[in-house]
Amino acid sequence: MNLIEAFDVLHKMATIQRYSQTRLINPESVLEHTGFVAILAGLMADECGYDPGAKLKLLEEALVHDIDEIITGDIPRPTKYYNKGVTDALEGVADSNMQEISLTLYGNLQLYHIWRAHKHNIVLQIADKLAVVYKIWQEVELHGNRNLLPHITSIKAYLIERRDRQEMNPKFQNIITQGIEICLRIETYE
Repeated sequence: MNLIEAFDVLHKMATIQRYSQTRLINPESVLEHTGFVAILAGLMADECGYDPGAKLKLLEEALVHDIDEIITGDIPRPTKYYNKGVTDALEGVADSNMQEISLTLYGNLQLYHIWRAHKHNIVLQIADKLAVVYKIWQEVELHGNRNLLPHITSIKAYLIERRDRQEMNPKFQNIITQGIEICLRIETYE
C-alpha cells in the first residue's frame, strides 16, 4: 500500500459533497456518509444476529460502497437514473474507476471485488437508503430546510417495496418499518 495514495483517496472522499444539486444547511461529504452507513450497517447486523465473519464482510463493503465517487463526484439521482442507457454508462465508468482505484491502492483487484459485492447486499442497500432518510430528517426537521422533501417519497416507496418483496429476518423487517415511519413523519412536516 502506498500511504500517500491512501491519503489522497480519503481526502477526496472528505471533500466531495453529496446532494450536489440541493442547498443543505449541514453539508455532508462522501466520507461522512460512508462512516454513517458503515456504523448503521454494523448495528443492523448485530440486531439481526449476524455472525462475526458476515458482519466483517458487510462492514468492508460499507466502507467502499461509494469510493468510486472520488472520480465521478456525486451524480444526482435524476441524472444517474435518467434512463437505462445513462445508468449503464455511468455504471461502466464507476466500474473502470474502481478497478483503477483498487490497482492504485492494492496492486490488485481486491478492493474492486469488495466494492462489486456491495451491490448485492440487501442490508447495505437498506443502510444506504436509511442514511438518506436520516439526512432528509436532519435537514427538514432539525434545520427547517425543505429542499430535500421531494426525495422522501421515492425513498419511502423503495423501503416499502423492499420490506414487502421478500421473506426476511423479522428484526430486519422491523428496522425497515421504522425507516418507513420516519419517512411518513417527514412527509407531514409543516
